[in-house]
Amino acid sequence: MKRKMLPPISLLVFLILTNGLWAQSQFSAAAKRLNKRVETRLHRSSKNTLSLRNQHQVLKGFACSASNQGLYIDGLIKVNQDFDATQLQEHGIITRPAAGNIVPLKIPVAKLGVLADIKGIEYLEVDTPIKTKLDVALVQAGVQPAYQGIDLNQAYTGKGVVVGILDGGFDYTHPMFYDAEGDLRVVRGWDQIDDYGPAPEGYDYGTELVAFEDFNAVEVSMDAEENSHGSHVAGIAGGSQVDPNNSRGMAPESELIFITLGGGNSVIVDGAQYIFDYAEDHNMPAVINMSLGSHIGPHDGNSLLDQAFDSMTGPGKIFIGASGNEGDMPLHLKSDFSESNDPVKTLMMFEQDDNYGSGTLEIWGSPNSSLQISISVLDPNFEVVDYSALHDSSELDGVYVFDVASDDSNGVACEIAVTPCSPLNNKPNIQIYAENDEEDYTVLIKAYSPDGVVEMWNHGTGYGAPLASNEIEGLTAGDINSTMGEIGGTAKSVITVGAYTTKNTYMDYLGQEQEINSWAEIGEIAPFSSRGPTADGRMKPDITAPGNVVVSAGSSYDYTLRDKKIVTLIDDQWPMIALAGTSMATPCVVGIVALLLEADPTLTHDDIIDLFWYTAIIDDFTGDLPEGDNTWGLGKIDAQGALQALEGGLLDPDPNAVEILD
Repeated sequence: MKRKMLPPISLLVFLILTNGLWAQSQFSAAAKRLNKRVETRLHRSSKNTLSLRNQHQVLKGFACSASNQGLYIDGLIKVNQDFDATQLQEHGIITRPAAGNIVPLKIPVAKLGVLADIKGIEYLEVDTPIKTKLDVALVQAGVQPAYQGIDLNQAYTGKGVVVGILDGGFDYTHPMFYDAEGDLRVVRGWDQIDDYGPAPEGYDYGTELVAFEDFNAVEVSMDAEENSHGSHVAGIAGGSQVDPNNSRGMAPESELIFITLGGGNSVIVDGAQYIFDYAEDHNMPAVINMSLGSHIGPHDGNSLLDQAFDSMTGPGKIFIGASGNEGDMPLHLKSDFSESNDPVKTLMMFEQDDNYGSGTLEIWGSPNSSLQISISVLDPNFEVVDYSALHDSSELDGVYVFDVASDDSNGVACEIAVTPCSPLNNKPNIQIYAENDEEDYTVLIKAYSPDGVVEMWNHGTGYGAPLASNEIEGLTAGDINSTMGEIGGTAKSVITVGAYTTKNTYMDYLGQEQEINSWAEIGEIAPFSSRGPTADGRMKPDITAPGNVVVSAGSSYDYTLRDKKIVTLIDDQWPMIALAGTSMATPCVVGIVALLLEADPTLTHDDIIDLFWYTAIIDDFTGDLPEGDNTWGLGKIDAQGALQALEGGLLDPDPNAVEILD
């Protein structure tokens, strides 16, 4: 069959329509994506230029490099005999020695599109991060290039930085906590629970561990019931390489301090101060890991613990905390009564079971307002068995008891603590502690404010429990907004971390494939990762990191470990285990911040947030994050990108640097 010749007019139209397509065909898929970002940002810019911030935004997810002139995207072009490198030099594009007709080059971000008009270029590929064979958390977080000093002034390992872990379940014998010469890298320990030795100077409880002999004694006396949480967290933050799979921490040459917590918020303050004091005495910066959480408190950064964090933080003194593992738990409820006079009614559920057990509910009103609540007990048909008096914060101040007994002497017992105006924030506060021993009963909470907002969190016993409607008309279920916890998720001076997914399956040490509990697509937010905002409207988390699932140290004394959690047994004794949680994402960030502090020991909380702002990765999972959001924060952490930005003078107060950021 003969081909038909296109009429001249048709040929002209065809050429016009395909001219742009030809330019696109020269670009790889990744280059097209990046070029689209650049074009979009340039279109929004009144100066038709890209600020440094916009450059970092468009380069999230790509392999870039920095220089005094700004950010570059690295790539490769395939050229033919018509190619003339001087055409590139006019646009500030830098070429490197060619391999045949393949030319490596560095392209100013805003100039990517001009390559479509350069003669002799047949194809362009822009660089994306290279995957290596080690635990994927290190790769996803951009730490491996930092170890090797790729596109950096030096390699970074956390040397000269203190990493403090506030936790429990530490195995001081685990190889992850020893260096290549066999020396223990844990320079101090404080067991706040047991008094088998002298307490630290200035404190009257627990045992300080200083010499190797002290840690060796813990090896013998360690209680297996302490489990593996602290060991796992510490291994992620600063563990040494221990196996052929390169399972190691983010800052493998940092100095470690382990605090075995023995109580509540006050001992957290003690432990943090102990770590910072050691670091100051040794002229070192320090970063503290708090994979801890609670829903007791105002969630607005004004708790005493949050205020203590604010007073302790400063240059070279950094707190990192977990957002929480309640991202898929509808434990939060907020009602604005400026447009409604109907009380909000919800069911207080419990962790042990859907409707019975014990737990605590926190309720807060607006500043300088009043808050009213009452409690009803419902039978299996959701008919009212009994109800409490109305507790009005404008009239009451104290603790009130409400009990309902069933025929078999089980029932509901409640303590209701009313505070008319909290000195923390001038908000009324009512806290309800309830015990429900009758599984046929359900506890209903009715709340109202005649002049403001009511916000509540169902703390449960510490892990969070739902607020439910059971599809009953007139009742309101909880939501998954503002599920970040106190301690790690609410303070103004704590960098809060959410978790995303880097593994769906893994092989246990018996060769059996295991599927993770909180399944999500690789790269997606972990379903459990708690979300913001805080009660005062701040974005949380600040950043996300691998946390679903991460392989790290387990305690050899932990009898609760199951085979399916163990990925490797080192020398048939020390486990490497797979765990998930924002507890795991938090030490990823802690270790990376240790690398940043190695580069600049004077960094502050705000400095680090600025570095994350400009360098965090955004991709198809995060979506565009021009200002961050309450699921991803500023995006996914990128250690190499943050170090490049720091080395490149992002935080330089020089006026010229400010002009670049404009």
